[in-house]
Amino acid sequence: MISKINLSKSISSILAALLILCVLTAGGITASADSIDTQSPSTPGNLTVNAVVDANYSSIDCTFSWDISTDNVGVAGYFIYEIYNPAYPSDYNEVSFTETNSYNTIFYPNRATKYFAVVAIDDAGNRSSISNIVSVDLFVFPPTPAPVDLSVSNVSATGLTLHWYGQSWNGAYKVTISDGTTSTDVYCYGYSYAFDGLTQGKTYTFTVTAYGRFDASPPSQPLVVSF
Repeated sequence: MISKINLSKSISSILAALLILCVLTAGGITASADSIDTQSPSTPGNLTVNAVVDANYSSIDCTFSWDISTDNVGVAGYFIYEIYNPAYPSDYNEVSFTETNSYNTIFYPNRATKYFAVVAIDDAGNRSSISNIVSVDLFVFPPTPAPVDLSVSNVSATGLTLHWYGQSWNGAYKVTISDGTTSTDVYCYGYSYAFDGLTQGKTYTFTVTAYGRFDASPPSQPLVVSF
């Protein structure tokens, strides 16, 4: 009987200890869950980009800046997203990370437009919603200069040959002739154009425009010729 009583007490003690352990463990788990940070930082606001093309049109220096985000614990930094299609901002690539509210990078000209956004992250790994999306136009090129050095040769009673120098991409030019009443555009290749059918006693004004690969130059300085 003595052994049986001692065994019962031992079992009761073990069960009581296990119950206390379960209570303590449950309390510890509850306390730990309460300490987990699940709050995301606020969305970065007013994202802007300042793009500066160098004098040789060989690179584009871009500085992105935005309003800082806030968080209940603290913001760890910001991810820079390249958005492939602004209509689908979830399709992105993380291109960089910064701890400040600005980011600088260099791009090189090409026939493309890139889109970017910013997302804040806190120490617990919670990410904010995506910021507004900004675009960077990489389709930049030197402007085509206006033709210069207009002159005439082979002047006759009814015609002349106009000459100039220009920097057309494919040699294409527009020559405009005006007699003060009507104006006519002619298109040609090369650095000269022969006019015929001009009228004695009239004064003609000539200008030339060059066509670049992606643009047209301003008109040249006018050349005035009196017949």
